[in-house]
Amino acid sequence: DHELSLPKVQRALGAKAVQMMSPEQVEAVSHAPVGFAGPVGLEGALLIADHAVRQMQDFVVGANLADAHRIHVCWGRDFTEPKWLDLRIASAGDRCAHCDGELVLRRGIFVGEVRLWRDEHGLVYDDAQGVQQPVQVVVGELNLTRLIAALVEANHDSDGMVWHPRIAPFEVIILLLNPSEEAHRDVAERISLSLEERGIDVLLDDRDERAGVKFKDADLVGIPLQVVVGRSASEGLVEVRLRRDRQPHQVAVEDVAIVVEELLYREMEVTT
Repeated sequence: DHELSLPKVQRALGAKAVQMMSPEQVEAVSHAPVGFAGPVGLEGALLIADHAVRQMQDFVVGANLADAHRIHVCWGRDFTEPKWLDLRIASAGDRCAHCDGELVLRRGIFVGEVRLWRDEHGLVYDDAQGVQQPVQVVVGELNLTRLIAALVEANHDSDGMVWHPRIAPFEVIILLLNPSEEAHRDVAERISLSLEERGIDVLLDDRDERAGVKFKDADLVGIPLQVVVGRSASEGLVEVRLRRDRQPHQVAVEDVAIVVEELLYREMEVTT
């Protein structure tokens, strides 16, 4: 019990689009209602079939008459043998075409495709022997929107995204909890500058918002590492924590850049 794959049919026929025929179209071609159309005696139609039914013998098909079927039908004897193609949707348990393994299905997200470019202009090249050969081009397409969706699907928790450092829009977010305190702002800006000098992308959240809002937004956006400039900044201390585990580390302001580099490197190794 297999299901037809319309994209496979489209590629097999080289068509721009394909769709299932309406009941009226089926009857116009076969002179029989849906369910009773068959290949025997069908004229002017291209016959294609999936490899999975190639071994069938003595089978039943529609008779191209209402309420009638033909029995004991065989390929090649009762009608022209079709062109054999891969046309069905794969299903769990299918045998591998190259070994004795079985297909196991897993959920995934379509992020791109690779296909052989169809040359409509007859492009050729001369090989080493001077013989003209057709140009073959493989085209790859990557859907960045779907790729980001796949990354979020694979890297998130109940509070939001958890970006990998290599693909995060920013590697570090600095949460300035009291932007009206000039000394704290100076600490945050010095930390930001020292990190940027080391090639680390930094986002400074100095909005006039409650601390809870900033923490919530930082977790939601999922920047890999958070530096919290709070009350302890007056004592020369800030809090550094990874978004992934949110374990706080009290760090002296002058050591923040070194600690951040070490944590980011460790995070890249752990989550690669």
